[in-house]
Amino acid sequence: KMAQEESSLFGHLEWSDSERLVIQRLLENKLDESHLAVRPGAGGSNFAYVESWKAIELANSIFGFSGWSSSIIDITPDYVLKESGKFKVGVTAVVKVMLKDGTYHEDVGYGTCENRNQGTAIENAKKEAVSDARKRALRCFGNALGNCIYDKEHIKDIKKVKRKGGATENVTYEMIRMAQDDSMIDMVDNSYPPDTMLVSRDESQYLQTNMPNNNKRIHSEMDEFEGIPAEAFANFE
Repeated sequence: KMAQEESSLFGHLEWSDSERLVIQRLLENKLDESHLAVRPGAGGSNFAYVESWKAIELANSIFGFSGWSSSIIDITPDYVLKESGKFKVGVTAVVKVMLKDGTYHEDVGYGTCENRNQGTAIENAKKEAVSDARKRALRCFGNALGNCIYDKEHIKDIKKVKRKGGATENVTYEMIRMAQDDSMIDMVDNSYPPDTMLVSRDESQYLQTNMPNNNKRIHSEMDEFEGIPAEAFANFE
């Protein structure tokens, strides 16, 4: 019952101001070559793209594993043909990606497959269509989720840097951690050691969930009483 109640709240859970700031900063950053895959394109050129598993991993890193969801709005086989002993299948899918506050994007994806087994051909075409639609919906949220690969100048810059053996200044997992670290700090009181981060209760939970490698000690509002650190009350327990 509790799980059902929590599920019904999804789409109506507000981000804190700090969470919103962190997410916005991260989404504005462009992906570097470590997040991109390459496949042959038209005219002998290479085509950069984000793999499905990588898009999911990035979304989990930016929104949190429980901060977003995806659902299939529609999935329709466009054709199922049998030629030369093989089944050829094409499928269109529409996927919706929603954040916990109700913000969402929808997009369409397409999948094809050829296989001697009809069931396998249909299954693989559906999977490809859904993966494609989910990636396309995610990219609508910003550069860090794939929209930057449509920026030709950015792709050219990545190729130049790669040829020179340099490093790009685009989004990395280290940047994600740093952005969360910098943006979540509301204030640091003199009564706390320099390595202490003072945040709200909601932000404290968010930090501990999304920043397992954070080096700062986190104190929430629940740890305070009239501005006195919780440690001061240790002898009274």
